[in-house]
Amino acid sequence: RLGSMVGGRITIGKASFRVRATLETEPDRAGNGRIFGLGPRVMISDRALPATGLVLPGSLVRYSYRVRLNAGRSAAGWRRNLAVAFPEAGWRVRDLTDAAPSVTRFVRRTELFMTLVGLTALLVGGVGIGNAVGNYLTSRTATIATLKCLGAPSRLIFQTYLALIGIMTLGGIIPGLIFGAAAPIAARHVMSGMMPIEVAAGFYPVPLLLAACYGVLTALAFSLWPLARACAIPAGRLFRDMIAPSRRMPGIMAIIATVAAGVALAALAIYGAHDRRIALWFVGGSIAALFIFRIAGWMVMRAAKFTLEKAGGKVGASFRLALANLHRPGAPTIAVVMSLGLGLTVLVTIILIEGNMRHQIAESMPSRAPDFFFIDIQPDQVEDFDATIHGVSGVTELRRTPILRGRIIAINGTDIAHARIAPSVRWIVRGDRGLTWSRTLPEGTRMIAGKWWPPDYKGKPLISLSADAARGFGIGVGATLTINILGRKVTATVANLREVRWRSLRLNFVVVFSPGVIEAAPQTQLATVRSEPSSIAAIERAVTNRFANVSAIRVRGTTPSCT
Repeated sequence: RLGSMVGGRITIGKASFRVRATLETEPDRAGNGRIFGLGPRVMISDRALPATGLVLPGSLVRYSYRVRLNAGRSAAGWRRNLAVAFPEAGWRVRDLTDAAPSVTRFVRRTELFMTLVGLTALLVGGVGIGNAVGNYLTSRTATIATLKCLGAPSRLIFQTYLALIGIMTLGGIIPGLIFGAAAPIAARHVMSGMMPIEVAAGFYPVPLLLAACYGVLTALAFSLWPLARACAIPAGRLFRDMIAPSRRMPGIMAIIATVAAGVALAALAIYGAHDRRIALWFVGGSIAALFIFRIAGWMVMRAAKFTLEKAGGKVGASFRLALANLHRPGAPTIAVVMSLGLGLTVLVTIILIEGNMRHQIAESMPSRAPDFFFIDIQPDQVEDFDATIHGVSGVTELRRTPILRGRIIAINGTDIAHARIAPSVRWIVRGDRGLTWSRTLPEGTRMIAGKWWPPDYKGKPLISLSADAARGFGIGVGATLTINILGRKVTATVANLREVRWRSLRLNFVVVFSPGVIEAAPQTQLATVRSEPSSIAAIERAVTNRFANVSAIRVRGTTPSCT
């Protein structure tokens, strides 16, 4: 993309480098959480780094250490000893059990999504199983009635047809398991050149066993009811059942077994999911959908009967026959409405989710997003930076704010290791966060509680906290947060809560300090720029050519610019 090659030269910051080699793979890239990055990696000698001018006070720099323990040393014990020796350190320590947490989270979310999609398919298929079993037993009504007249007990008939359903179930499960076992091996060859890590492929019996359990429980949950009902009807009534189906319920044991299979299927779905709250909502929604579509099917039957009675001979024979078949005894109207309803619900849900995401990403967010984020602007570069930006024609807006890094270490005096924090905001205390300070209320901010401090405020440290963080922390106005800023502990009181709309892509911060606390600390400036589309490339060239240490993150546009 840079038009360079081995032996050529590239400029990084203020230093010129000769390209010695190209990187094909990195053994530790997944551990760094950089499987997907904003740009290509480059490695230089550590002795050459100062010459680039990239590392200045306040620059966002991370250091990674890899430690190999002696034989017999426990990684968990070593981590505990490290925490005791350096209790105030804001390090992130990971061992082989959690080497790439971001990748792990991505895989778990993908697994949850695939599990829910699979369960939805099983649900739709389960309705089909119930319909198929009911229709098959209807076609065998004469056979079942004859067997009963000859003295065959209901238990024998039930076991016979249950064994038949079991054989057909295995006929569907076994090929699916074979395909599922072979899929990772095939995916390994397909994805080998697409991922920066080697994709492991092998035989995993536990997921296959889980899938088989899903299939068996689905078949049982949807087939026991029609099977038990057919076996419970007396022989004489079975013959009449072909023209006037009985409304008799199956036996109590069959009802218990059906409910038990459904509960086991729901419990397996919830227990096997990493996010059990989502799985619980899915199970509840599935039960509600089955109930709603069953009522809808019944209403269709009643509407067809009412229409036929009112229309009488005013409509043609074809229409009368169609209406009669919708509500006749034994009509599959309810089953068809349930199957169509569930199938269409899945399709509509997927389309709506995709459409909403596409709208947010392709339409809503770009309309609000700036064209650039510029980071690591040094305090002595602010005036020149502003002049450079305004010197490019087409710039419509420039916003700047000071930023430095800090880590929340205590909430209301309670260490975060022992504080009760909602999972939705745990990311805020996971490592350091960006902090800023402001004399006036930021533009576009909506206050939820409390009051903003006066512009000339001088007093004890105050902070403005985002309302979602406050809810997740279980605190409000008047609570305290202790933040480690460059090794110093600062305890500040929450003066107000404000709404933060992260999707607006404005310069939003979880914590905003009052004046007189962090102005003198080493800090940099963060800027956003909006401009006409024709000026985007010129802005990037102007900034990167003049300020080697300033990083430009382009939000709009996909064509890379190499300067």
